[in-house]
Order: sequence, then structure tokens, then C-alpha cells
Amino acid sequence: DASGNTGSCTSVVTVQDVTQPVAKCKNIIANLGVNGTVTVAPASVNNGSTDNCSFNLTLLPATFNCGNIGVNTATLKATDAGGNSSTCTATVTVKDMTAPTASCKNPTIYLDDNGHATLTVAAMNNGSSDACGILSLSINNTAFDCSNISGVNYVTLTVKDLYNNTASCIGAVTV
Repeated sequence: DASGNTGSCTSVVTVQDVTQPVAKCKNIIANLGVNGTVTVAPASVNNGSTDNCSFNLTLLPATFNCGNIGVNTATLKATDAGGNSSTCTATVTVKDMTAPTASCKNPTIYLDDNGHATLTVAAMNNGSSDACGILSLSINNTAFDCSNISGVNYVTLTVKDLYNNTASCIGAVTV
């Protein structure tokens, strides 16, 4: 004061962040992997979310599988250090673009009394697989006769999955 006396005190100042982040989403396409799943990173659906401080993003659901093929809704949540959060929703279109695994045997087939033999898909297939399911298996040659006894007879096995992805392998058929 004017007489030169002084006084002081201590106070505690609490700084709070009361401003919610702004979550912004974009729609995406996610392709399943060979194991039939895909995990989508939150950043993939983030469309420029903001906050006055730092924040983190989470996505629910983030993992999709064969049962999710098609259009799905996922929620992006932005949460800041003050515990404030906001959400938005994104459309995650899940697709199966992965070819099946074609696996061939090299079968031996035997001619009948008339000199003919029929090759079946089962005789050619050696456990072909697809994470989301196989629609069909086919071979390009099923009928053999005496003219096929000498030499190697190559047959192609084609595997088609439920979403029209295909793969093939070649087996050597001994007659």
C-alpha cells in the first residue's frame, strides 16, 4: 500500500477443457483379406476431425468379416484429454475381392471295359478353400479314353467363391 506494507496469498487455478472435439466422418470401402477379415483404422474414416487440444480417435466396430459383406455403419469417436467427446457415423462397405485358394491333386484314373474313364472334381480337388465360402468347383476335362494313356494330361480346376472371385490350378492326370 502507500505506506509500503505488502501482503500476498496463494490460489489454485484449475484449467479445464470444456470444448468438445468435432468428429467428422467419410464413407469408405474395405476389402477383406485372405483370412476373411479386415480391421479398419480410425484414420481411414476420419474426414478432418478437430479439437482445441489433442485428441484420439476410436472406431466401433473396427473389425469386419464375411458376415459383414455389404454396407455397415461404424461410429468414429473423438475424445480429448479433458474427457470431452463427440461422434459421427461412417458407412463402411465391406467387399470380398480376394481370390480363393485353388489346390490340385495329380490323380490316376482307370479306363473301364469300354476304354473310357471319367474324372471328377473330387478327384482333382486337394482342399481348395475360401474364407467366405466356395460357390463352385469345375474342371475343364472330364472324359478320357485310350488316346490319353501315353503322355501327361493336364486338367485345370477352377474355384469360384460366393463373390465371383476365381482361382485355378493345374493337375497332371495319369490315365
